[in-house]
Amino acid sequence: MAQFHFNGGKMNHIWKSVKGKYINEYTCENAKKCFENTETIATLKVDGECAAIIRHKVSVEKWEWLFYRRQDNYKGNDENIPLPDGTQPASFEKHNYSFVFVPKDLETGKGKRKSYPGRDTYIAIKNAVNTGGLPSANKSKADFITIEWVGKKHQLNRDDCHEDHGVVIHGDTIIDIPDRTFETLSEMAQNTCIEGIVLIAENGERFKIRFNMFPNSKWNDKTYPTTYKPIIYTANNIEYSYLY
Repeated sequence: MAQFHFNGGKMNHIWKSVKGKYINEYTCENAKKCFENTETIATLKVDGECAAIIRHKVSVEKWEWLFYRRQDNYKGNDENIPLPDGTQPASFEKHNYSFVFVPKDLETGKGKRKSYPGRDTYIAIKNAVNTGGLPSANKSKADFITIEWVGKKHQLNRDDCHEDHGVVIHGDTIIDIPDRTFETLSEMAQNTCIEGIVLIAENGERFKIRFNMFPNSKWNDKTYPTTYKPIIYTANNIEYSYLY
């Protein structure tokens, strides 16, 4: 159940923080409403890099997906495009986000460190379309869909993806919150090893909860495997399915 309306902008936290740790005080009234509304969708926050696929017209009747990674410090040059319109701001505090096109033939590194982010990622996207995880560009009702760029070459790779590059569709993995209180989430962070949770309000606005901002968080202990795994599409296969 992918949430296509996310535009890739910066998400605010549910709670305020002091010295990098949450305190039981909401950042704003919208965050309070989003968290306390039991109808609000809660999804898995995945360890990776925010990215997107954007529809590109090839001919009169044919479209294709092109891949873009998110970049900070947007300067409006030819390589960058602004984030699509949406509920999340492109500029937030010190951040100023844009999307940068990733060509299909992009290669990085040399020798044993050589990697193929362009080739592998486009094949992963094709596999997601072929298996029903993503709509085809010709049939999609959305002009863009945000995803998380994951794998051995991205961030900490805490979900232990076996490939250099893979994609996770934002909003696909639902997380159950048994009781929507600050104390419950703090206890959950001590017993559940995930990066965090993204909550999607009725108007599409998103707020995040990072588990490393609670005391004694399991996420901060690198020896623990992640508790919930997202569906990761790679150039070779689908690495994980839901673990419930």
